[in-house]
Amino acid sequence: MNHSILNVREYFSKRSPQYDTSSSWVSDKNLFDRMQNLIRLQEGEKVLDVACGTGLIGKMLKYTGAHFTGLDYTPGMMGSLEEDYHQIIVGDAHATDFPDGTFDAVICRQGIQFMNAKKCVKEMARIVRPGGRVLLVHLCAHGEEDKKETFEIQRLRNPVRINYFMPEDQSELLQWAGLDVREVENYQSVESALNWLGKGAIPKERQDSAFDVYRTASEAFKTLHKLEEKENDYIDTMLFVIALGVKL
Repeated sequence: MNHSILNVREYFSKRSPQYDTSSSWVSDKNLFDRMQNLIRLQEGEKVLDVACGTGLIGKMLKYTGAHFTGLDYTPGMMGSLEEDYHQIIVGDAHATDFPDGTFDAVICRQGIQFMNAKKCVKEMARIVRPGGRVLLVHLCAHGEEDKKETFEIQRLRNPVRINYFMPEDQSELLQWAGLDVREVENYQSVESALNWLGKGAIPKERQDSAFDVYRTASEAFKTLHKLEEKENDYIDTMLFVIALGVKL
């Protein structure tokens, strides 16, 4: 297992106790509803949750009756997921042991930003059956106007991140992996920067540097992020893109 994966394991193991309260999007029911509206999981379907972490996808979408398998390479994040997952696997999403066409659907929310994105999405396409779906849900810059500042804040907030996404990137990844892109939706998540940068995410000096970016933000960034300054905090409207691909 390579060095970057070991770094990710160490980082998320430390964050795991406070992860579920570190951002509003983590447990946002409206976001899960939008995901289900696109992927339309059905009772009995076999679903792989890539980078499952603390298992909120299985928990929040359990009502669909789908059978969830959780895959993550950070055991410290996974805790006890048995109630919501039929199978839990500690492993590398770049190369799994699943046979071709194992799953009806694959979901990855906030995972491939820490991976070789092309390799992982290609693997998702391999292990989903013909007619099956792959859903990617990741934080993006709003556009060219804010990407420099957005990506700098993301870099400071997460030292193990290796990918920074523009709104079109996920659909392009799905296409590159041979999937037919069926739906792409934007979702805005209103976040407290103080909470998002805290909760054990990063040391104080990195928090201070990120707040400096907010303090000196361009007018374009302020407008796109609907940036609101509060006492000791900034309210940042962040952009998630939800992209659905289907295997032909």
